[in-house]
Amino acid sequence: MIEVIIDEDRCVKCLECVDVCPTEVIVNKDDKPFVEKPEKCIGCLSCSYVCRADAIYHRGIHIEEKIVRNVYLEEKVKKFV
Repeated sequence: MIEVIIDEDRCVKCLECVDVCPTEVIVNKDDKPFVEKPEKCIGCLSCSYVCRADAIYHRGIHIEEKIVRNVYLEEKVKKFV
């Protein structure tokens, strides 16, 4: 299972991750992002990509097994895997 972690100290509460998550893993709770359904994460990394504060981390994703077409995203993801 993929683990999604939001660093509350770094998060600026823009909620862009909530808007972009296709499976509603991250939801708006009290005007801040909250990981509600981690078991539904498909590992698309959209939330991490849009996070301007680099506050979203993933565990359980193997970058070698994913097709990453954005060099910026690939470098960003490698920091957390």
